[in-house]
Amino acid sequence: MTPSHSLPDPEQRPAAPVVIWDGHCKFCLSQVQRLRRFDLFGQLAYISLHDPRVAERYPDLSHTELMKQMWVVTSDGRRFGG
Repeated sequence: MTPSHSLPDPEQRPAAPVVIWDGHCKFCLSQVQRLRRFDLFGQLAYISLHDPRVAERYPDLSHTELMKQMWVVTSDGRRFGG
């Protein structure tokens, strides 16, 4: 199992779409690991919703919204939940 700290961070991939996920959830971790396997060209970055940078970067996404589903935020600011 890949720990969350080994996932590419938005600081490492500043132009990449960012996957916001619950870093305390084992199910979410398994889904992020699966997503990473499909990301053959390394196009995504990942950050736990519990990271303080999430509130700074995405103040429009409430903690409640973030806990309901994973989010992808594109470099142009579009948000996709699911």
